[in-house]
Amino acid sequence: MTGETATEAIRKALEERRDRLQFQVVRTDRKAEMFRYLTENVWPRVATEVLGKGISQAEQDELLGYGEGARAGTRLRPTSATA
Repeated sequence: MTGETATEAIRKALEERRDRLQFQVVRTDRKAEMFRYLTENVWPRVATEVLGKGISQAEQDELLGYGEGARAGTRLRPTSATA
């Protein structure tokens, strides 16, 4: 095929894998990273009157495309009879 022995092919593959792994970024605390990102980049842009407030079920349904206002072709939320 490529003119190299199985041993050479394996050795080359292992070296390439080692090289890729050496450059990987190891994230130690993803929760803290996410919190820092939200604190610095997202929450400052949210209006103060809506910070900390949840959204109603009707608002959730509208955002997800469920219910009467759903666009054609979108899946409706299953009811207990159909679920």
